[in-house]
Amino acid sequence: MKMPKFRKKPVIVEAEQFWPDKPLPFCDRGPYVAYDGDFYVTTIHGDYINLTPGDWVIRESRGVFFAYPCKPDIFDATYEPVRETVVNWVRLGDLPPGLIFATQNGVLAVKSEYHNSWTGQCMCVLLQSGEYAHFLEGDETLVTALEIAEMARHD
Repeated sequence: MKMPKFRKKPVIVEAEQFWPDKPLPFCDRGPYVAYDGDFYVTTIHGDYINLTPGDWVIRESRGVFFAYPCKPDIFDATYEPVRETVVNWVRLGDLPPGLIFATQNGVLAVKSEYHNSWTGQCMCVLLQSGEYAHFLEGDETLVTALEIAEMARHD
């Protein structure tokens, strides 16, 4: 029987390398690394995992102050540096319908036509998940335009 194969999805992570004689990873953003005789991180599952010098500490995106360690050889084989790009944030309300954009947390979406709702004029957005989100007119939600593309209308 043939074993199914899977490819890891491309995900951008925030990571800093741990060295006990240098500032702790993410020390400017909260207590991601703690000390109780040994340095350790707390995972999103509540596990405490000790760090050794050179480990990479990867910030967990789904919880406050959670992280997980990664050995340098595994990190090098799995991750590569991301070239930083300048992002021009714009108000969602300023985007034309049919524009593909990314939210501040990286969710892809398409802006639809304006729709009236019981709350007044609102903007309708089709999210990457297939769900719709609604934003009130004048909402200051910031997004970044990824690509101008006319999309099929979702009525």
